[in-house]
Amino acid sequence: MSPDSVLKPGGAVVVSVPNVANITVRLMLLMGRFKYTERGIMDKTHLRFFTRRTARRFLEENGYRIVGEKTTVMPPELVLGVDQDNPFMKVLNISLAMFTRLFPGLLGYQIMLQAKVANR
Repeated sequence: MSPDSVLKPGGAVVVSVPNVANITVRLMLLMGRFKYTERGIMDKTHLRFFTRRTARRFLEENGYRIVGEKTTVMPPELVLGVDQDNPFMKVLNISLAMFTRLFPGLLGYQIMLQAKVANR
């Protein structure tokens, strides 16, 4: 199916995929573990895994041009079981957000891409 048949003129698609190159997955692989989970990057319902580069390439090879990209911050409060309003969690989340902007491929949790039809 071509992008032209899916989107109205000027329309865009927004894609969000888990970042399999995230440091948590890399560390698990380093320890010899590739375990599916109930949620998160390694959610057992995910059919394919992408890095920032492969997600971009997938869209471009299918007739889209990337017009925006963001990465989300890992949710440490879910892992640690601490309320996000806790002062420690606020500092941790602010720090993590700053470092995620600096190292999106390593620390990004999800990759969100906005794309338009390439030939428009």
